Amino acid sequence: MASVILVADGDASAVSAVVEALAGRGVADRVEACESGRALVAAFARALHQADEVVGVVLDTKLPIGGGRSSALAVRAVEKAFETPPAPIVFYLEGKADSNLDKIIAYLGCGAHCQRDAAGPGAADGIDALVERLEELRT
Repeated sequence: MASVILVADGDASAVSAVVEALAGRGVADRVEACESGRALVAAFARALHQADEVVGVVLDTKLPIGGGRSSALAVRAVEKAFETPPAPIVFYLEGKADSNLDKIIAYLGCGAHCQRDAAGPGAADGIDALVERLEELRT
């Protein structure tokens, strides 16, 4: 059983930067990039089917083919189907979260949001905050 973090963002360069930064910190056995909300949900279901432990889902609210909010809700539905505990979900945002996102996070349980560093999605300060959020949610 491998530990997995799934990362989805509408910006391919942002996904690459976050995947590379998380993989470099060794926070999971595997960090996987997803190009859309649909790909994220499919990767999540595939990981559970393979008996991998999804230790985190990192996503933006703006995703092609199934936005971030809808994808997070779909992840929770997949967990129910597999009868597995909720994985930490962190919305990694360029700006501040709005009240609707806060409501969705409250509904999701085991979720949070985190702002990216102004220097870019893979910048050390933003990744530090992201890793901290994931670890907080895992405990």
